[in-house]
Amino acid sequence: MSVRYLTCLILMLGSLQAAAMSDEALRFKVFLNERFLGHHNFLVSETMAGHQVASDASFEFKLMFITAFRYQHSVREQWQGDCLSAVESTTQENRNRYAVEAIRAGDDLNVRSRVNDTAFAGMLSGCIGSFAYWNPRIVLEARQLLNVQTGEYVNVRSDYLGEEQITAGGKAITARKFRLQARDLNIDLWYSASNEWLGLESTESGRTLRYERI
Repeated sequence: MSVRYLTCLILMLGSLQAAAMSDEALRFKVFLNERFLGHHNFLVSETMAGHQVASDASFEFKLMFITAFRYQHSVREQWQGDCLSAVESTTQENRNRYAVEAIRAGDDLNVRSRVNDTAFAGMLSGCIGSFAYWNPRIVLEARQLLNVQTGEYVNVRSDYLGEEQITAGGKAITARKFRLQARDLNIDLWYSASNEWLGLESTESGRTLRYERI
């Protein structure tokens, strides 16, 4: 990665953070089946140039006092409208390390990613979105989304499944339920009538990952 590329990314993310006008914190407890894993927190800041999102997750699963799974994930995203203009992420999943850096240049988003010691680079054209669950307009209307952990650009589709009662923030709430499909993943999402993100659930190999809004 060039020094100029990295400098531009740092300056864009740093200066826009300082210009934040308002913040919204979204905090979730995360469970694997019914076992508590950890927390995933989001801070959505409105800036003069758009939205900046800071996302941090920390999960740990132990069996007989031995750590079977550990996950640390940190992402910083800058948005102009519904389009990504910059991304910086780092992830540690057990022994695997991931990193993604992206920055918009004109009509293109230049994406550089790394999985352990293997690096990838690519260019995506047009308005690119990520799995921005905090904004249903982005995540539910898209046909492709950027995975900011791996740098992959994946096909997605969403379907409305109706209303149901869920618990969020310690209260029973009537929420709208959607299913987002991406490759082998089925991700259920719940939103309030005012489009506030309330919960997430994904089942794979008989195990259910569940986000409960605090």
